[in-house]
Amino acid sequence: MSLAQHLPALQVVVPLLAAPLTVLLRRGSLAFGVALAASWFALAAAIALWLQVGEGGTISYAIGSWPPPWGIEYRVDSLSAFVLVLVAGIAAVVLPYSRASIEDEVPPQQHYLYYTMFLLCLVFSASLMPVEKLPAASWPTTLGLGFISAVFDNIPLTKLALEQRGYDWGMLAYAVGFGGSMVWFGSSAGVAVAGLMPEAKSAARWLREGWPVVLAYIAGFCLMLVLLGWNPKILS
Repeated sequence: MSLAQHLPALQVVVPLLAAPLTVLLRRGSLAFGVALAASWFALAAAIALWLQVGEGGTISYAIGSWPPPWGIEYRVDSLSAFVLVLVAGIAAVVLPYSRASIEDEVPPQQHYLYYTMFLLCLVFSASLMPVEKLPAASWPTTLGLGFISAVFDNIPLTKLALEQRGYDWGMLAYAVGFGGSMVWFGSSAGVAVAGLMPEAKSAARWLREGWPVVLAYIAGFCLMLVLLGWNPKILS
């Protein structure tokens, strides 16, 4: 497959990889350069996807080259492609002009964190590409949906799981509920807590101190699996 055929995935992967890179660099000027390059790439990829949809119709992309129902399928239609262009275009234009404001309003040692959050917002824009199908129902798939829910809206993921059937409702509810809250902006409760405790918004601190949350999610899931088992009939 050519690079152009992987644009639906790259729209997510490039900003997602750039975000932790800005944390590792820890310098505002370098983080700005990484964020600017990623935002321009996102805009170029969105425009290319829009043109592809205009020429060939809706794009179907199987994540990992695994066809549904074994893999997650992205579908990019004309509306989602247009919204991607709109969001990526605003981000690419606003970022260069926001640098002066950031330098005035944000402490210098936190500049790189602003660019980290900016890149994560670009990742969220990829959720505008609708996911049409999930992998075949199983407990490993359900465990994985929890991690996906940390960065994607868990409501459409849950809806797809309910429609496809075969999932254990209790395990699914735990996965998308706990998983969606592993990062502070993944749930309304997390946003409310972060409003009261601004330090919760620190991406660097989350990377240093937030790993027990991931371990707790996995441990809780495994404990439920051992004690309750996998009961897909609950959703049938």
